[in-house]
Amino acid sequence: MALIGTVTFCLVFYMAGLISVLDALEDVFPRFYARMTTRTIAPELPVTVCTVAIIGCLRWLTPLNEIDTWIGDAALFGTLLYTSTRLQSRQMYAVTSLAL
Repeated sequence: MALIGTVTFCLVFYMAGLISVLDALEDVFPRFYARMTTRTIAPELPVTVCTVAIIGCLRWLTPLNEIDTWIGDAALFGTLLYTSTRLQSRQMYAVTSLAL
């Protein structure tokens, strides 16, 4: 029972941080990029790059026993579930899914 409580506790705070970071990236980065350059960027691109980097870090830390396997798997699945509801572009979702 302690394992379920620990995983749930960690997942709640992980998902809260993930949602806030991805929301900020989706809102701020395209405007920042358009101001610095003359080109525009799709709002899904920074979200996809960040998600792939997060999945890569989770995949890298789990075998090194830096994070618990249960927590790592729950964070991976939580990341994919959240991004599956956020990304409207099929290509961006395919890239995110292939990172898993």
